[in-house]
Amino acid sequence: MNISIEYQLLTQLFLIVIIIVAVMAAIHAIITKRNPRSALTWVGFILVWPLFGAIFYYYFGINRISRKVLKRMPLQKRTEVDVRSQAEADKHYSNKHRYHAILHCSDNLGCPPLAFAEISLQANGDSAYRKMLDAIAQAKVSISLYSYIFFYDRIGQRFVEALANAQLRGVRIRILIDAVGSARGKRKLTKALKAKHLPFALFLPVVWRGNSSNLRNHRKLLIIDGKQAFTGGLNIAERYSDYYYKEKSVIDFNCEVTGNIVYHLQEVFVDDWFFTTGEVLGGEVWFVNDIPVNQHRAALTRLVVAGPVYLEERMHWHILNAINVANYRLRIATPYFLPDESIISALCSAALRGVKVDILIPSFIDHKVMNWALTAVMPELLEKGCHILRSHPKFDHSKLLIVDDDYASIGSANWDARSFRLNFELNIGIIDKAFIAELIELFEHKKQHASLVELEAVKKQHLLKKIRNGLARMLTPYL
Repeated sequence: MNISIEYQLLTQLFLIVIIIVAVMAAIHAIITKRNPRSALTWVGFILVWPLFGAIFYYYFGINRISRKVLKRMPLQKRTEVDVRSQAEADKHYSNKHRYHAILHCSDNLGCPPLAFAEISLQANGDSAYRKMLDAIAQAKVSISLYSYIFFYDRIGQRFVEALANAQLRGVRIRILIDAVGSARGKRKLTKALKAKHLPFALFLPVVWRGNSSNLRNHRKLLIIDGKQAFTGGLNIAERYSDYYYKEKSVIDFNCEVTGNIVYHLQEVFVDDWFFTTGEVLGGEVWFVNDIPVNQHRAALTRLVVAGPVYLEERMHWHILNAINVANYRLRIATPYFLPDESIISALCSAALRGVKVDILIPSFIDHKVMNWALTAVMPELLEKGCHILRSHPKFDHSKLLIVDDDYASIGSANWDARSFRLNFELNIGIIDKAFIAELIELFEHKKQHASLVELEAVKKQHLLKKIRNGLARMLTPYL
């Protein structure tokens, strides 16, 4: 009898604990989730399965990294160079609405200061790799490198060898690799880096694919001697090379930048390295405080440094604001296009007010569920007058937004919830007629090899496919 009573008491106590834990998890979701649908989904999930739901929410619903990162990251300092750049920018662009609307938006988001920079475009992987390897070969002081994907294949081997040779010359090296993005070839790569005694670190290693496996460093950046940088969407792998992969290669582009924006790019790398390793990189080895550029030929630029560490979804606001200031043309290229309702509404609104909206997406997407979800998004955009084009035959990994003919955003961010909310991303906003003209030429060349999606063809899909696509769209926040 006593045993039965004790068992009942333990059972009741266990149920009370489960209820308390579930209520606390539900309250946390209600208070912290900004999206009402997200909060409602989590609360409903927790209430239906109190114990399992609370545990699942703890691992997948709470962003514990933001407080950790912000606590450990050094504060950015505004230098005299930044003040001069801002003054020059105000003098040249004070009467331009788009300057205030787009670039000053970044002030309120807490992005790095404005900077003049000279930018050159490498329109494919092979030309970009040549430039990057040449720069590494000529480095004299320091090299900072990180890549979401870094495979030790024929391209990766060339980079490792070039970095090892630079280190033998006395160049200081730091290499940051995303642990999940490079997971497929991680063992070979880390073994090679260790054999060459190259200092490297893995960003957020995961034992199992829990919460932190979603918070990836998707940035791509190479900085030489603190004054020359390469950035964009290009990873380090032979599949981005026409020379090695021929007709199966992935299309992408990269940019070489010089000027004071490199100082801010180095700050991004130093912050990420500090978070990953605890090592502080500073001084003249890593930073050059005043990098001269010809302001008559230089672009006005600003970094958009985004990630789950910030309270604001910086990349989302950056993209949304750029769409809203378009007067007559929007050109968008992205490998993954799964925007939320606010972005879709902004694009539809732009089309309805007469802006020509071209959205270029690969005909082949390497994640089937994402392709299904994309198909479910198409009717709303097509009905409002947006043009969706599917490029072919190669997978186009390019990420590009051009507003009218005088503003662009390039970098690592895709147009999906992962890039807007979960990943550490890096884009550059650019005002410069000459460079924008190059990007427009690149976009229009891609467009020539693309086919227009017809609304009727999408509507005529079989009912079962429409159901499948609709279900996939419901997973958009998690794809």
